[in-house]
Amino acid sequence: MSGEGKDECCMLFRRSRVVQASPQLRPFFLFFFRDGANIPRICFHHTKYLFWIICPFICHIYTLFHESDKPITMAPSEDTLTKVSTEAATEFVQSFYPAINSNRESISSYYAPAPSPVLFNGNPVADGAAVQEIFVHQMPAAVYEVQSYDCQIINPAYPTTTPAGPKPQSEMGVKDMSILVLVSGYVRYGEDPDKPQRGFSETFVLVPNPSSDKARGRKEWLIQSQNFRLVV
Repeated sequence: MSGEGKDECCMLFRRSRVVQASPQLRPFFLFFFRDGANIPRICFHHTKYLFWIICPFICHIYTLFHESDKPITMAPSEDTLTKVSTEAATEFVQSFYPAINSNRESISSYYAPAPSPVLFNGNPVADGAAVQEIFVHQMPAAVYEVQSYDCQIINPAYPTTTPAGPKPQSEMGVKDMSILVLVSGYVRYGEDPDKPQRGFSETFVLVPNPSSDKARGRKEWLIQSQNFRLVV
């Protein structure tokens, strides 16, 4: 690096090849690691802005913040976030309502360990185990038919808590988000197919499953809160 202001220039050397760039001043360090065991590491010192250079021989770019190397991580694109949230909502809806219809003993497995109060027609229910108890022992047979559902990301960087404690920021991935899911449809109570259907509307907040258990059937998303209403 030589001079300041307009004359300031940083150069990368690879054998006889020279690539020039003109970064501004302070306060990041850029390290460029290149292929070749005998090629020295070159440091861009005191650059104010992250300066991207397209060079085919550069294989890795790292930044140094507060004197410690950290890989550059790009924020997920809107398309990626939309894809993940849509797939999560679809997977949940296509699994949860069939469980209510014919596999009620599994209902509690859809809920986070410490969910917010669950509401059924304005009546609070403590947790997933209590919801399962109601469906297994108090509710008649029912058939839920989902007509539509939608989703919206609430927090794209949800602070997931694992059994070992809060997940470090450096380990968070694109699926560490909370999602609002809106569902509407019809439900028929009882086994008589001639009984009338009633409309329902339901709202969920889904969060990542903090369990590290990778067993078959593990659910990636769990219910943090839920509000069910019969609307007709």
